[in-house]
Amino acid sequence: MRKTFKGLLSFLLVITLILSLASCAKKEPEIKDTVKESITAEETGVKDAVEESIATEEAEDTEKKNITIVDLTGREVELELPLERVIISHWESLEAYSAPVGEKIFDSVVGIGESGGMERYQNAYTKHFPHLSELPSIGMVGSYDLEKILSLEPDAFLINFGEGFIERFPEVVSTLDEAGIPMVFLPLSDDPFTSPQKAAKILGEIYQTNERADEFINYLDNKFALIEERVPEDGEKPKVYHEAGSGSRDEYSMSFTNSGWGLIMAFAGGDNISVNNVNDKGRIDPEYLLESDPDFIFITSGMGYGPAEASMESINNSVGEYVLRTGWDRLKAVQNNDVYSYYHNHQRSPLVFYYTMDMAKMFYPEEFSDIDPEAELKEFFDTFLYTDYEDGFWKYKLGEKLE
Repeated sequence: MRKTFKGLLSFLLVITLILSLASCAKKEPEIKDTVKESITAEETGVKDAVEESIATEEAEDTEKKNITIVDLTGREVELELPLERVIISHWESLEAYSAPVGEKIFDSVVGIGESGGMERYQNAYTKHFPHLSELPSIGMVGSYDLEKILSLEPDAFLINFGEGFIERFPEVVSTLDEAGIPMVFLPLSDDPFTSPQKAAKILGEIYQTNERADEFINYLDNKFALIEERVPEDGEKPKVYHEAGSGSRDEYSMSFTNSGWGLIMAFAGGDNISVNNVNDKGRIDPEYLLESDPDFIFITSGMGYGPAEASMESINNSVGEYVLRTGWDRLKAVQNNDVYSYYHNHQRSPLVFYYTMDMAKMFYPEEFSDIDPEAELKEFFDTFLYTDYEDGFWKYKLGEKLE
């Protein structure tokens, strides 16, 4: 009887355990489902909060606001930010305008002007930003297509010219003023050592990229300060001569004295022989040049962005012809191969720091023994520009072959 009771009790315990396990098995999915629902709800809440935050930030970035700036001609200009549709006076300006702004400028430009060197810049920039190849042209300065400009409905027209433009083309200014199209004059050539920084300050404000603009400004200021600090104030200066590459073997071209390349050579510590013979952008007396016998000659040509063949063609037509002029074979600069070529239009660009530094090292090699201008230029491209150092050729020395 005791064995029978124990057996029955054991049986009942087993049955109870099985039923308990079955009950737990039924409840487990319910617990999992409850937890899952709780987690899903929490994730959804976080996701909604993040999306709401992003939407708020985007709204703040695109929130319209009006500002008044003073451009580099002293004109007060009212703008509505953010700038979404912008016209730029010519392709070369992209270099100086993108450095303090970043990619925003490529997203905003809807039209662009033409110029003599535009093809090189077009090829360089469309390689990195293909959509720029579809930009409509507004024509060349002096013959801008005003109907095209008006049809593009720009938020602003950024112009790489100054007072001279306003004086020479009053009908362009008055027409766009009447149409309510803001013009921001940002000339880069007034002072090659400060104009790019002044333009950058304004661009940083109107594109809301102040931090990047300040970095760009400080970079250039520091480079010029270094050059100024190291160029000797006293002592004999090397005699230098500049001529634009638009001349020929028989005809001399203009020489800069108190603007552009003339200022650059002086800042680098050179004694410009043209100063005592011609006015700015005049043609030097060939006999005076031979008598002065400069130590360095700089011929600014059409090299720059583009393949080696294009740069060499420009160099052969300028430097190659100039050194064959009567008497040039007796010049120290020619005999020592100290004849150099740079891209002419870069006198109106932030790359002026490189040319000034390169000249200064030639003139005063000991003072600049630890400076590598080419490395400095590469760093500038990598830090601020949207083209590559390898996209062009920035310096030529007589006797050199570009590859």
